[in-house]
Amino acid sequence: MRLTVGEDQIEVSVRDKGRGIPIQAPADDRLQGVGIPIMRALAQRTAFRPLEDGGTEVWLQFAGRRDGKLLYVPPTPPAPEDGWVDQLSGDAIVSLSHR
Repeated sequence: MRLTVGEDQIEVSVRDKGRGIPIQAPADDRLQGVGIPIMRALAQRTAFRPLEDGGTEVWLQFAGRRDGKLLYVPPTPPAPEDGWVDQLSGDAIVSLSHR
């Protein structure tokens, strides 16, 4: 998962190694559940991309402002490495950046 916070937008990218979903996912909720329609309703833009080694990347772009006001508080600087990463298992990777 990657979350990029910009001055006027927030971008989210999630990758997995699943079966994938069609690039042009159908618009009919009955065929796909509620996840994709919710993403499309909340985000300004969405994209679904197959990955070369299998799996899918889901990309979402959200507004960073409404009525000229920021919709979020910029993140604080990262804390120094304290060893918590060594306690994780699995292959989930999360990246957070502020530009």
